[in-house]
Amino acid sequence: MRYLRPHDLLNRSPWLVGLALVAVIAARGAGRVPFWSWDVLPYVAISLEGRAASPGDLHARTYSAVRADVPQRTYKDFTEGAAFRRDVARDADAFTGTLGMYRQRVGYALAIRAAGLAGAAPAEAVVWVSRVAWVLLATALYAAAARRTGPLRAAAIAALVVHAPPFVAGSTQTTPDLAAAALFAAGLSAWPAARAGGVAGLLMAVLFRPELALPAAGFVACAASATPRVAAGAAAVLLGACAAATLGSGHPGWWRLVWISFVDLRSDLQAGPFTWTAYWQIVARSATTIDASWALPSAALALTLRGAQARAAAALLLGFVARFALFPALWDRLLLPVYASLAVLALGAVREERTEAPKPQIAGSPPAPPQHPTQTAEPAAPGSRADRREHCPPDVDGGTAAGTPSARPSPLPAP
Repeated sequence: MRYLRPHDLLNRSPWLVGLALVAVIAARGAGRVPFWSWDVLPYVAISLEGRAASPGDLHARTYSAVRADVPQRTYKDFTEGAAFRRDVARDADAFTGTLGMYRQRVGYALAIRAAGLAGAAPAEAVVWVSRVAWVLLATALYAAAARRTGPLRAAAIAALVVHAPPFVAGSTQTTPDLAAAALFAAGLSAWPAARAGGVAGLLMAVLFRPELALPAAGFVACAASATPRVAAGAAAVLLGACAAATLGSGHPGWWRLVWISFVDLRSDLQAGPFTWTAYWQIVARSATTIDASWALPSAALALTLRGAQARAAAALLLGFVARFALFPALWDRLLLPVYASLAVLALGAVREERTEAPKPQIAGSPPAPPQHPTQTAEPAAPGSRADRREHCPPDVDGGTAAGTPSARPSPLPAP
């Protein structure tokens, strides 16, 4: 008799294990000290744009909200640090002119507003979006692993992956990178079971980071489970969302963004003339800034994939290479979608457990009835005793010539 142990109960309750994982990850992420970057100012501003009457009012509201939540030393660096920060802190028009680079992240602005409606202060809402994204990433990894292995093992794998240093650092940052990575991973995790859910997750990731449309479109175009019509439609939706979010945001333009990001950041957002020499110099400098401690293991993980996972990984990596060509930056926070997507694909490559464990029996329940042998037995070997017994004619007393009882009753009455 095998009794139901706690381990067996948890393995039969994947939702219970998933909720426990979410609770633990949320509790661990809530106590982390946020890393405040200057980008929190424009992100708070785009979440307050609808409530400000003028650029001056928006400028005053933004700096006042951030000052109330960040440490005094950090706020001083925001307003008295580099020349660019001093200029936009004094000039409301210069500050609002920079918002075109951030306004295209529509989903992130809506998430900050939603956190504000839930009671969080504007700057605090930016932090809570990253914390929720960390929990969402753990949930996506758990869902991907639970389809291939038991709930307890899936929870352990998800907890181990989200505690990798790049993801832990992303949960403290005031940028949309971890949220976009979590939504991207959720889309990849949902794709095998529901293509509509997968496209929805990828679309939301694009609304947080429009440049993710390139790897997302590459994935759906090469997905083995999608017909050409579905793949073309999904890719068109993703690229169209990227174009719509960018064209209506007042973006300063591709080369100007590259110039002010890697050459000279000025409050008037002016850039030098485009030349291929300048572009390749920027690419060469950026290629040396990658953190090899996580990039090399991720590349090795991609090489271990086979079949459909390998094709999907190749399509994703080609999309990320195209993204690097447009914006040549290899900062860790920009590589979070790469790490998250490779983790989901690797979990999808794990072999499914096919051996069924014996069903446990609850204490006090009646024992299961014995299993009767099937009626179709293998034929006896020729010449064996069982073969002779089979072919002996029945004796008059109901036995057989071999001396064993017959299965048929005797036709004579009993004396």
